[in-house]
Amino acid sequence: MEEQKNEYVLQAIVKSEDCVYVKGIKCDFYTNTINLSYFLIDDCVPVKTNEQRWFRVNSIPKSLKIKRSDKSTNYRFTLKNGITPSALLPEKIESEGSSIPEEYENVAGCYKMECDTIPGEWEERPFTLEIIYKSNDFEWLKTVYPHQHFLLDQIECPSDLLDSIKPCIADRKQMYTFIRDYIKKNINPKVASITSDYDFVFTVARDVKLYEPIHTERNAGTSKRPKWVNDIKDKKTIMIYSITTEASYLKGGCHYPDPVIGKNAKDLDEKINKTLEEIMKEINKEFCECPTCKGWGYVEVK
Repeated sequence: MEEQKNEYVLQAIVKSEDCVYVKGIKCDFYTNTINLSYFLIDDCVPVKTNEQRWFRVNSIPKSLKIKRSDKSTNYRFTLKNGITPSALLPEKIESEGSSIPEEYENVAGCYKMECDTIPGEWEERPFTLEIIYKSNDFEWLKTVYPHQHFLLDQIECPSDLLDSIKPCIADRKQMYTFIRDYIKKNINPKVASITSDYDFVFTVARDVKLYEPIHTERNAGTSKRPKWVNDIKDKKTIMIYSITTEASYLKGGCHYPDPVIGKNAKDLDEKINKTLEEIMKEINKEFCECPTCKGWGYVEVK
């Protein structure tokens, strides 16, 4: 004989003896998450958390109660204000339900329905308790960056806990997007410039001040009426950063961004932020040709 399954399931995360997070699930034809605000757990209303489906209680749940619907009784129909009672329009009509008796249907518009309400009682419901995680240092963690999880973790771990207790991964394509967006927002145009900006390749060049400006003369007029002007070139451009998502661009000097793995969502955010800041710090450095070797090398401008 098959064991009858309970209609309700409470999943619990136990942080301490007086701090337990619970999520309610109703198992009927479909499996749905329930709002525990309408339930009593150990005769107390669960406290909402920042996680929409999760509530906090003070101990591991031992009882679950749901309130029955309120009942209406003593139905009656009374004359509306301003209508004078008469033999055909009695002041009050008793009724067994919410419909006016048949003999008064023709004058129903003269009456308003009234009834008394009996509050519904709390009814205890059997439930299955599933403790899905237990840790004194548990905290809800969410990352601001899109990311992935290892397949085995997705299979074995409840989805609500993945960001908090399992490794989070930002792959190459995700890191490409993060780096591209961050550089575009934070690049110093006086020092560097974006030379390619596509979904598949992104490059940045740096302006390097020359040790000695190069003077050139050019004709800004025509061959018959020349107009000679002097141009001064005091900087040159060198490629300093290039990333791609396509293998075909690797031969041109581009590279794949390194994926980032964090032990949880918080750690992933910290590592991605550190990576972005380090890249940006290097790009925004100001360089010039080395005055000691007269332009054969580059030095940072302090």
